[in-house]
Amino acid sequence: MNRLVVAIWLLILCIAAGALRWHRLDRRPMHTDEAVQGVKTGHLLETGIYRYNPREFHGPTLYYFAALRARIARIARLADLSENDLRSVTAFFGVATIALLWLLHPPLRRTGLLIAALLMATQPFLIFYSGYFIQESLLVAFTAGFLGALWRYLRSPAVGWAMLAGLCLGMMAATKETFVITLAAVTAGLAAAAWAGLRWPAGTDRRTVAGHVGIGLAIALAVAAAWFSSWFTHPAGMADAVRAFLHFADRAGGQGHEKPWWWHLRLLFAHRAGPYGLWSQWPPAALSLVGVAITLRPRFRSDPARPFLAFMAVFNVALLAIYSAIPYKTPWLTLTALWGLCVQGGVSAQILWNFGEPRRWPRLLVAVVLAAGVADSLRQVRWMKGRLAADPRNPCVYEHTSTDLLNGVRLVYEAAQVSPAGERMLIAVIADEYWPLPWYLRHFPNVGYWPQPPPELPRPPDLTIANPSTANAVEAWLTSPHVPSHFGLRTTTAIIVYLPEPLWTAVLARRAAAAHPGPP
Repeated sequence: MNRLVVAIWLLILCIAAGALRWHRLDRRPMHTDEAVQGVKTGHLLETGIYRYNPREFHGPTLYYFAALRARIARIARLADLSENDLRSVTAFFGVATIALLWLLHPPLRRTGLLIAALLMATQPFLIFYSGYFIQESLLVAFTAGFLGALWRYLRSPAVGWAMLAGLCLGMMAATKETFVITLAAVTAGLAAAAWAGLRWPAGTDRRTVAGHVGIGLAIALAVAAAWFSSWFTHPAGMADAVRAFLHFADRAGGQGHEKPWWWHLRLLFAHRAGPYGLWSQWPPAALSLVGVAITLRPRFRSDPARPFLAFMAVFNVALLAIYSAIPYKTPWLTLTALWGLCVQGGVSAQILWNFGEPRRWPRLLVAVVLAAGVADSLRQVRWMKGRLAADPRNPCVYEHTSTDLLNGVRLVYEAAQVSPAGERMLIAVIADEYWPLPWYLRHFPNVGYWPQPPPELPRPPDLTIANPSTANAVEAWLTSPHVPSHFGLRTTTAIIVYLPEPLWTAVLARRAAAAHPGPP
């Protein structure tokens, strides 16, 4: 009966988490990374061809899952994809991460599992990036599956758990190269768990364990090889997967994303957003610290949850320490550690809930922290998903596309509606920064991209787009009078849309007709 009650509550939390993650998925413009990966998904959808790039774009799982979702919806072209089609894939994995907590029941018992699920369902960073079409949500979900299967195996060695752990490990490898950092943190966590009293069950045979480990690793290698080789149609992809680590080791030096060592910690726990107050993922961190402090007391050395809490504590500290030491930093790199803090907060709350029973103050403390934490988290979610969805004051917004770009895109589509060429008009994008424009111009088949004005085109472009850095060269290159319109691209740059004067006049006439319609 207890398991049924837990399952029902976990289902309710997953539904609530899904509602938060699916709400307003198309509210903010596409980030450059999202747009690049959306276009690559469209290419896979239209051609059926994928080739792993060891220098960019990470692993193939995101593209294949997005293409599968599109096929289910009977979408066959890039032009027919929408932001919701792409972001719903990562939102699904964001919710699946919560459901995968069931693998940790036990060592998470009823109270701990539900509190961990509640923390995951409401944490602003986890919600925000579940609506980002990047690999991180998938990586966290496969990490959750791997650690759940691993811990189940440690408690009850069985080949099934070893195979599931191998499957999830292979999926981690095929999702993002940073999975090796997670493996390093897992190793440190296992050492801490052994120190805290983790032991193999009585009668465990070492040869059997070695065989299970071999099976799990073989499955992990086979799964990763299948994804990287595009299902064995491109064997060179497996070698590229190995070569990728050389490039990403070099990239860890910064490449324009260098930040001080404390940047992740401040972003997670003490980010000030002007009049919107202090933004912090403090609820799981507060519960985690209290739980660790309690388990250090001698009377808890025999608590069955102590090895798992030691594992999660060291796992999280190791992850944050490694990412803090690496100069290259982006906010989504913290998601796996934040997931771990939610799990650690759950098991800590479980221990605190039972502390000193039948006294009531520990449970009252947990209830107060949870109520205050969830209320504060939902306050942040409200702003993150609403007015500050693309605002730099939002700690999750990183080099994001300006909402003003959508006004520029709207102008392009207005021009197509009055142009004789329609969506087949010739568009010249002459800019050194233009992403995510290829995503927003995906309905136009005749678009070209150049860093400088091209020497010749089959005919003058119907519409030209430039950056301020290329504007002078573009204006000298245009052979007829054009009207420029300026729009924000990001906080650091803009785009300029040039319309020939007759086309601009037609756009204005259409707007006037729409604003002041004549009699019916």
